[in-house]
Amino acid sequence: MEEKKDRMDVFLKSLIKMGELPLEDRIMDYLMDLSSEREIPEVVRERTIAKLEKRQKEFRDTMKRLQNPAKLNSFGEYIRLIRIKEKSDTSDLAMRAKIATNKFILLENDRVSPLDFNPDEMANLIRLIGLTAQDAIVLIRKSYQLFKMQPKISEAYARYDDKQGAPESKIGDMDRALKELMLKSIIRKAESLADPELENYLKDLQDKLK
Repeated sequence: MEEKKDRMDVFLKSLIKMGELPLEDRIMDYLMDLSSEREIPEVVRERTIAKLEKRQKEFRDTMKRLQNPAKLNSFGEYIRLIRIKEKSDTSDLAMRAKIATNKFILLENDRVSPLDFNPDEMANLIRLIGLTAQDAIVLIRKSYQLFKMQPKISEAYARYDDKQGAPESKIGDMDRALKELMLKSIIRKAESLADPELENYLKDLQDKLK
């Protein structure tokens, strides 16, 4: 039993050090320090340890992926990672960006064209989430292409709609892998690199970001 308490303590300290748990969070301390007659059941301890392990892994993965934004699949993916890092919900970030929540959700999930946001809105959002102009342009290009390919992406998902009971983390991996493959396929096509509407939008956006 003492070994399991030690494992939980290690995970808690690690998460606190990474900023994932607030220092004032004493719930787990309370659970671990309960007297023997009120001992936490074994199954509860095991589930707690598993959740702490998962939370630690997700946070480390998020921080690693944020180190090189240009390698992400889309502008929406960056927004989602920033929300995880800051532990903020969609409505909170949308409100700070002065964008309607439903529209913001569509952007985060690559289901709306970035061009549906005027350059002033987009520039304000880019500054809010801490992206450089260069990285923002790269990710907006990707998001625009993914939006144009949304019918194909939806068709691919429809074929695997059941997902065979795959855990949420695996579904997320599948989503990133599919989008990455789609982006690689269109980069090989010369016509995907020349879109006057996109280029004009990006030019206006760059001017706003100066």
